[in-house]
Amino acid sequence: MANNYLQFSEEILELTLEEKAWVVKELEAREDKNGDSSWPDFAWDLELNNLWIHADEYGNLDNVGDFVCRFLRKFRPKDFFVLSWAEVCSKPRIHEFAGGALFVTSKGVSSMNTESWLEDQKKVFKGKKKARKKPK
Repeated sequence: MANNYLQFSEEILELTLEEKAWVVKELEAREDKNGDSSWPDFAWDLELNNLWIHADEYGNLDNVGDFVCRFLRKFRPKDFFVLSWAEVCSKPRIHEFAGGALFVTSKGVSSMNTESWLEDQKKVFKGKKKARKKPK
């Protein structure tokens, strides 16, 4: 039997004392604002003045995006945060490897995953969708 994993590792650097206190309060809460008891459903550690956000086997990417967006909105509205993730399998099974990325600002979260991108490429190849223009 094969095991599937979602893995990521990123950090927010140089937290102030106020930011650290907010981070601990938010991430140690037993529920999110919607009553979800699986909050935050990703691993985190404070190392010196940095917040390490990570997952070895699984992490809730929606929760990461929501948390970081709220952090940026409160403390760093002109900054951004990026995270890329890998979806891997313990055996080389067909279609069991993928990944994606989050781009987070104080205004929201954008994401992409390789499976959606590949589906778009198939449609372009078959002539059912126009190719996206490359940025200049």
